Amino acid sequence: MKYNKTYIVGLLAALFLTACSKDYLEYRPEGLLSQEDITTSENVEGLVIAAYAAIANDEMVGPLTHQWVYGSVRSDDAYKGGGGIGDVDVIHRYELYNMTIPDYGDWMTPKTWTNFYKAISRANFALKIINELDEANFPNKSLRQAELKFLRAHSHFMLKLLFNKIPYIVETMTPEEKENQTNDVSSDELWNKIAEDFIFAYNNLPQAQDEVGRADRNAAAAYLAKVRLYQAYEQDENHQVVNINTARLQEVIDYADEVTASLESDFANNFLDGFDNGPESIWAAQFSINDGTLVSRVSFVTGLNSPHGTGLYGCCGFHLASQNMVNAFKTNSNGLPLLDTFNDEDIFNTVDGSGKTPLTSGITLDPRIDHTVGVPGRPFKYRNTVNESGDMAVSYTHLTLPTNREV
Repeated sequence: MKYNKTYIVGLLAALFLTACSKDYLEYRPEGLLSQEDITTSENVEGLVIAAYAAIANDEMVGPLTHQWVYGSVRSDDAYKGGGGIGDVDVIHRYELYNMTIPDYGDWMTPKTWTNFYKAISRANFALKIINELDEANFPNKSLRQAELKFLRAHSHFMLKLLFNKIPYIVETMTPEEKENQTNDVSSDELWNKIAEDFIFAYNNLPQAQDEVGRADRNAAAAYLAKVRLYQAYEQDENHQVVNINTARLQEVIDYADEVTASLESDFANNFLDGFDNGPESIWAAQFSINDGTLVSRVSFVTGLNSPHGTGLYGCCGFHLASQNMVNAFKTNSNGLPLLDTFNDEDIFNTVDGSGKTPLTSGITLDPRIDHTVGVPGRPFKYRNTVNESGDMAVSYTHLTLPTNREV
């Protein structure tokens, strides 16, 4: 009996020692990436692509690429539309500039904030990995760093426009530094931080990229022109312009002159399928459909904006052109906009019993109006059979567009 007990104890000890071998303890769970996995050239490139993808991770209620809620609706260019003021009522609050109602849940703005910082996090994660790589083993190091800093600057740029005071987060910060990063810095200082990333991109990106969708020097120059333009008009705490910085304005001109682009032969090509990333596109987020994935890579942020009740599209009639914006297409006899008086009189008369919308007598239009809004009884460039029974007469004073960059 004693011998049997000794034998069993010895057997269990042997099994225990075997079970605790080094190989067993170093078992790698499936789906877990190690540092070695991430730092291969192929997988580092994947991190860069993931940072690009984050830029277009739109939601209907967390817009990133298309700013129709924060831009068009909050200005006077569009109405919310939809099925009444209660249909996605948070957008109605934006339309009224009334976001301070006690206990009112604004679930749109926080998602946009979070989505942009997710995009920044992806760019920073990729930068942190790439910064440690040897350029001899990763020849695209400076190029990818420039792309990632461009993407990070883009997200901070959009956050600055939307929220003004934001924490600026970079890859060299510790978790504690990120958590404690203040947003209480001057507007000019924050713009300069954003500009630093764009300048790095400007100095390290090629004039054009072989792969569609990647940032290039053109795009960096265009963003720098926009940043310096915002800085040129210096404001006080009440957002009143107190000084125009002519040195900054000269930078705007210099960077804008760096952008090499040309005009489409047909203005409509900017909006038609098959002409994506055309000559007038400086840099654009990339989308796809029927690409073999479950929901494809479509722009979900515009999912509510198809005309409602036409039988041609679907749902839901959001983002409707305002009368004020339509009136802004009026021109003088030379084809130039009426900056001060455009809204004194509506362009179109009320729709009559025939379903037509006559043009108000004596008014001339910028021809781009029919590329921008659909008006009952007028031709619609992108589905020109819809209103074929209406009055197709158009009174245009054509505006000749220059073909050089001095415009």
